[in-house]
Amino acid sequence: MNEIISIETNFWIFFPLSEVHKQGIVKKIAHCELPEHARKTPLFRAGVVDPSTGKVETWWFWDGEKEWMVGAITEEQRRLPIRGTWNDTLLINRIEQGWLPEKDPR
Repeated sequence: MNEIISIETNFWIFFPLSEVHKQGIVKKIAHCELPEHARKTPLFRAGVVDPSTGKVETWWFWDGEKEWMVGAITEEQRRLPIRGTWNDTLLINRIEQGWLPEKDPR
């Protein structure tokens, strides 16, 4: 298990672990220390999608404590995780599709 969790993460999301555990959707299989790369909250990006374009025009960054507006983002910043909470169905779907934040069309 330690070998699996030591692999660098493809993307970061929030996941309602306690709730899906209560529902029996996931189960605890091991207790491991967080690897070094997962101990600090990553910098996230967030924004509101304009329904007429399907795009985010103004992005915000969030570091786990504070949030600030940045406007348009660079191609490098498109690799930042998108702040949001996913359910188990969306998480599985995105893993199967090979989804990455920089591939997100918004």
